[in-house]
Amino acid sequence: MSTIQPGDICIYSFESDADCKNKSVVEVEVIRILPNHPEGAEIKVRNVSVDDSGNGYFHYLQRSGNTMNASIKYLRKI
Repeated sequence: MSTIQPGDICIYSFESDADCKNKSVVEVEVIRILPNHPEGAEIKVRNVSVDDSGNGYFHYLQRSGNTMNASIKYLRKI
């Protein structure tokens, strides 16, 4: 079971995935753990350090306040 909980502030990045080419680094707040997918979380972007999404997606999420779902394996509590 994950130690990530709603309200946690985390770094969302793919640095733990050696095969991933996305170098994005984003500070996020965990909104909720997904009820039918406990390995996933709904997150809200607080700060963007690096947006390597290719289309400015993380900057868009930060500006709009919209949320996205993410795998908990890419979240690291800060």
